[in-house]
Amino acid sequence: MIIVNLNIRGLGGEVKARYLNHIVSKEGAEFLCLQETKISSFTEARCYALWGANNIGWVFNEGINGTGSIVTMWHKEAFSYENRVAGTGFIAVLGYHLKEKFQCMVVNVYASCNFKDKVE
Repeated sequence: MIIVNLNIRGLGGEVKARYLNHIVSKEGAEFLCLQETKISSFTEARCYALWGANNIGWVFNEGINGTGSIVTMWHKEAFSYENRVAGTGFIAVLGYHLKEKFQCMVVNVYASCNFKDKVE
């Protein structure tokens, strides 16, 4: 399974969207985990634009007012979604990797730079 994991430090600009699209296509990503998106809402249109296709599943955790927000996306031809668990600073996605035929869980984690918050 090819997983791309990035602390994107804000997803507002078109330049980062093109960069992500380039990485996904260049690396043949099946899973994309982004931390610190700094956005408070995530739409299907944004998901499809970032990936460059519309056969994509995704889960978004908005953090606190966009701070610490994370998103996990996957290509539906490679991964069959079963369930998710999300909490402060993490998203765990359970599913089945279709190409290699195994069940797995991918966990996308973001920890604050603030030591007190990181410990929690």
